[in-house]
Amino acid sequence: ITEAMDVIYSAWRLAKHKNSPIIDDRVFYRADKFKKEYFSQAPLSDDSIYNSLLIPIHDGTPAIGVVLERSELMMGSRLSFGGRLIMSAAMRTMKANKIPYHTIDLRSLNSPNALSPRQTPILVS
Repeated sequence: ITEAMDVIYSAWRLAKHKNSPIIDDRVFYRADKFKKEYFSQAPLSDDSIYNSLLIPIHDGTPAIGVVLERSELMMGSRLSFGGRLIMSAAMRTMKANKIPYHTIDLRSLNSPNALSPRQTPILVS
């Protein structure tokens, strides 16, 4: 919300002084570069769709593994957007019914030994 308000305030201030921003290919290039860098590093905890649902793998207790990806990613994502909504609802249901689960950032699956079959016997995405 803060970022949106900053954009609105900046636009209002420019209009008030009868200034027009110059938007050219350089602006789009920088925005695309920033977006790719941000989404490649931003933690899932910054994503409101998963608010209060993230449970990292911990003590070795077997649990359902839920593979997640940031919801803002559309084109270029590896999981479907609808699937993210379904997984969010499934995690809310598991949490309400005390079904053990842990969340796994899709980006972490690229590392060897990312998951243990004993700790994560079931994996959903």
